[in-house]
Amino acid sequence: MSVRIPLNYSPNSPELSNSKSVKKEIMKFGYTTGTCVAAAAKACAFAIVEKKIVKSVTVSTPIGLRLEIPVNYVKIDNEWAEASVTKNGGDDPDDTN
Repeated sequence: MSVRIPLNYSPNSPELSNSKSVKKEIMKFGYTTGTCVAAAAKACAFAIVEKKIVKSVTVSTPIGLRLEIPVNYVKIDNEWAEASVTKNGGDDPDDTN
């Protein structure tokens, strides 16, 4: 998933925005590490509580966006669950991608 934001976009809370521009081009947004962790945790919660293996989950961001994050896999055992999502940092040169 990618979101394109116009260069003149002004969020209500600028400190929550990671909108950047390089050479007057808009960078593609990606998922933060926290968003990916929240998505994996939500997939695990569905597996443990509802005994349901999901293919994607919806996660809300601090600026009000609702993202549907694909889930790679969910494993469930008697006492634990494990889920995987792929972090996509967009155009941000992030070392955690």
